[in-house]
Amino acid sequence: AFAFFATIILFMSIITYGSWILIGVIEEKTNRVVEVVLGSVRPHQLLAGKVLGIGVLGVAQVVLIGIVAVTVLLIQDAFAIPDAAGVVLAWAFVWYVLGFSFYAVAYAAAGSLVSRQEEAQNAAFPLTMMLMAAYFIASFSITGENPVLRISSLLPMFAPMTMPIRIAGGDAQAWEIMFSLSLMVVATYGLIRFAGRVYAGGLLQSGSRVKWREAWSASE
Repeated sequence: AFAFFATIILFMSIITYGSWILIGVIEEKTNRVVEVVLGSVRPHQLLAGKVLGIGVLGVAQVVLIGIVAVTVLLIQDAFAIPDAAGVVLAWAFVWYVLGFSFYAVAYAAAGSLVSRQEEAQNAAFPLTMMLMAAYFIASFSITGENPVLRISSLLPMFAPMTMPIRIAGGDAQAWEIMFSLSLMVVATYGLIRFAGRVYAGGLLQSGSRVKWREAWSASE
């Protein structure tokens, strides 16, 4: 239950704060503010600052909500916290940070490819579909281990929501956790490099939607 609650929080946080990042990037392009800002900072610095700022806000709000919820339930003596809850929540927090980092930079890159708010939903659609898939896999696997859950827990786009479920159930072996973590870190770093270049290439282009390949080439 703790792991599934963490999955719900992660899903809602990425959707909410990822949309903030996406819309913020589009607004900067529409208002031409970004042209002024880029006179002082490099594109990858702007991207990192935006993701870090909104990410810290998201983590702070999630932690605050969690503390308040657990405190209220304990005061009301609604349930007894299991001994393994601390470990599960610690792992959930690790995956929350990694998952948010992974998707936040992708949202920023997607936002740099469009110039109008009306196109925001279409730009975010592929990311939303991946998040929905990860959430449904975690939801349908809350009762126990299955091959789909095991495979998805090793894949970076799904692991933040599925691996905590396996850890909480005691189904994940140590090597699987370490492998998934390593793959997630490498994938996040690669995505940051890729998204940073796309972000730099698409940020100053206005008008019609920019393709990923065009944004990549424009940053050379």
